[in-house]
Amino acid sequence: MKQSLRCRAQRISVGTVLAGCLALGIAACGGGGGGSSPVQTVPAPGTSPTAKPTTAPTAGPTTAPTATPAPASTITLSVPTIGFNGVAQTASFTATSSTGSALAATAGTPAVATVAPGATAGSFTVTSVSAGTCTIKVTDAKLGVATLVVTVTTFPVTVN
Repeated sequence: MKQSLRCRAQRISVGTVLAGCLALGIAACGGGGGGSSPVQTVPAPGTSPTAKPTTAPTAGPTTAPTATPAPASTITLSVPTIGFNGVAQTASFTATSSTGSALAATAGTPAVATVAPGATAGSFTVTSVSAGTCTIKVTDAKLGVATLVVTVTTFPVTVN
């Protein structure tokens, strides 16, 4: 038994309708007769199917590994403090690093005291500048730090 559809008073066979649907790329064209056809998308002749984007699964949160820093070296000072009773005086101290690294020293308040490298590695000379307190910071390349406190006092001189 041949099935057909009526369209504008013309008889069109189901095969013609399906062929037209396929040519136009219409997704759902079912034949008459009360049955159901599976829905299928068919590209029009001469075209390629269009890809549909999919979402890739994402991994859960991860923690980047962290490097454990090498322990800082230890710096040992020959004296913890230096005291001056006046300006333009000098005193020396030595410092050693547990790793043998080269040492550097800086004065926190150069208006009170200054520091300079001494004659040998690890030796430093401090010079008093004015009354007050200054911290000398000794460091090395391996993150070692040591501090030395410098106190400068001055006494007024009375001239009669």
